[in-house]
Amino acid sequence: MDEKIQALEQRITELETMLNTHILMMKRETVLVAPVRIVTPEGRLLISINYSDDGLGVNLFNSHGSLSAVMGSDATQAGFLALYNAEGKLVVSCNVETSGARLILSDHDRDGGIALFGGDSDPGKSSGGGINILRTGKHVGMSLWSKLDGAEITFYNEHDEQTFTLSSSPSAK
Repeated sequence: MDEKIQALEQRITELETMLNTHILMMKRETVLVAPVRIVTPEGRLLISINYSDDGLGVNLFNSHGSLSAVMGSDATQAGFLALYNAEGKLVVSCNVETSGARLILSDHDRDGGIALFGGDSDPGKSSGGGINILRTGKHVGMSLWSKLDGAEITFYNEHDEQTFTLSSSPSAK
């Protein structure tokens, strides 16, 4: 009988040691050093983390291996977010500029969209926000800006020339 009790006590000691070791391992943090790639068991890329002195990026890939999202910081140490459609085309981008935030929503072919600005794009102007309606890519068809001293709506032609401006700003009159 004593042998059985001794065997059970030995087994309890072994189990306690295993449990304590497991608890200690759970408390440890895992440190990864960039660049890091997370792949499926088949080797298909899911996430990559890249770092340089100019910033860092976390890239997410879809089930077909195409880039679907990027989040990171750029050389100015400001954050950005980019989202891609199933074909890998950039359709949403959000970043922080010196004058505020910028959000661009594009169609699937980047030949039209909307750009929202959380501050004036010209630091020399009074603070405000604006919307650019894009004809194609980065070509503005119409812009709406709100400033401390009023607001402005401007229309542009296919050559990016201002064709008409409606302003409520005292400085524009």
